[in-house]
Parts: sequence; C-alpha cells; structure tokens
Amino acid sequence: MWSSCLYVSAFLLVAVYANPRKKASDYFAICHTSDSDFNDCVNNTLTTLRGEFIKGIPSLNLLPLEPLKIEKMELRQGTGEKFQMYQKLTNINIHGIGNYTIEHCNFDYKKKQWNHTQSYPYIKLEGDYEMDGKMLILPIKGNGKIRFLCTNVTTFSEVCFETFERNKEIYTRIKDYKLRIETKHAEVHLTNMFNGDRRLSEGVNRFLNSHWKEVFETYKELPEKSFAEFMKKQMNCIFTTFPEKELFPE
Repeated sequence: MWSSCLYVSAFLLVAVYANPRKKASDYFAICHTSDSDFNDCVNNTLTTLRGEFIKGIPSLNLLPLEPLKIEKMELRQGTGEKFQMYQKLTNINIHGIGNYTIEHCNFDYKKKQWNHTQSYPYIKLEGDYEMDGKMLILPIKGNGKIRFLCTNVTTFSEVCFETFERNKEIYTRIKDYKLRIETKHAEVHLTNMFNGDRRLSEGVNRFLNSHWKEVFETYKELPEKSFAEFMKKQMNCIFTTFPEKELFPE
C-alpha cells in the first residue's frame, strides 16, 4: 500500500512540475496601466482575441460565444396589483455575439472603472419561452418557441472592479457590471400562444412587430441583466485566474 502511495505522490509531483500554470501573456498581449496607449492596447487585445472568444477557451473556463448557450433567463416584472409580465426563456442559443467591434474604450485602472461600447451587425436569439401577463396593451399567455432578431445593435457597458487577496497575492474581480442595449430594428416571433390558437398568435406577432420599438424598450431589461451577469462571470474567469501584477502591470 505504501509503495502505491509513493507512486501516486511521485506522479502528482511530476505532473505539477511538468505542466506549470500558464501565464496571462501565454494567452494574450499584456497592457501596462502606466502607458499612454493603455486603452488602445486593451482595445487591440480584445479585438485580436475575438476568434478565441468565439471558440471558447476551456483552460480559462470561457464558454464559446458562437453560438452562446444560456440555460435560462427569467424575469418577473411587478408584483400584486402592479404585476405586468412573467417571462422565462430556456434552452437559449444566441448568434452574433462574437462578431463585435469595439467602438469606444475608456479603462481607468486607478479608479477601477471601465466603460466601453461595442457594436454588432445582428444578434439573434432562439429558444423556448413561457410568458404570462400583459405586453403593452395586449394580454399574452403561452409557451413555445421564440425567435428574436435585432440588427445594428450597440451595447454600452459600465464596469466596476475591486481587488482581493488570495494566497498572499492580490487579484482583481468585477464588482458591478451594468449593460444597456440599443438596436436599430427588432423583430420577434412566438409560437403556440393562447393554447395554440393560430389566428390570435399571428395577430399578436403582427402587433408586436409593428410596435417593436415600444416592445423592445419596455422589455429589454431581461436580456440586459442576463448578458451583464454572463459577461461578469466570463471576465472574472480571466481576472481571478491571474494575479493583478501579472494581468495589469504598471
């Protein structure tokens, strides 16, 4: 038994020293916070990494962006007499997230704040839905398939960081991530509303698409909160892996 334990211990030691932890610079270009072109460097690094983000980086626990798969989005708007809408989306596939262009980047590392703007030619969401409540003036109740397409999309992100200590090393993590979405056009199609009443379903879909601006502005809180939480988790996979001095050297 002891010999077996010794073999296992020896194997673990060899594995550890034969496969040292990769450094941040093995994955992407490092930007120095004291450089005058720090923002340009961050912009260029994120643009260069787009192909890797699309495929995902398993060693950093980064999920693929194309398509982006999300198990569930859920939101209840209002309670009691002020109840408006219950929405639940499941088995979600989102296309177009990986085809981003960074339009603006302002990263103030001393203040631990990062504001950036990104544009996308389109973002398409497909999945299963469950809704019950009122959308604009129409009561909506049903469950089925949803297809939601936005074109010429812009996202505005406000990110706040904080530092923390782990194993006598200082690391960075995102404390708060706020996201706002704007689009030039949107269209939606819901199946199986009102117990499968095709006439009512088609009428509601026509109404929603003819009033897409009001619908989008009223109910965009669900995707904004869900995407912000997703991006927070994704980016923290990077930030909490590498010490601050390695990821953000002066």
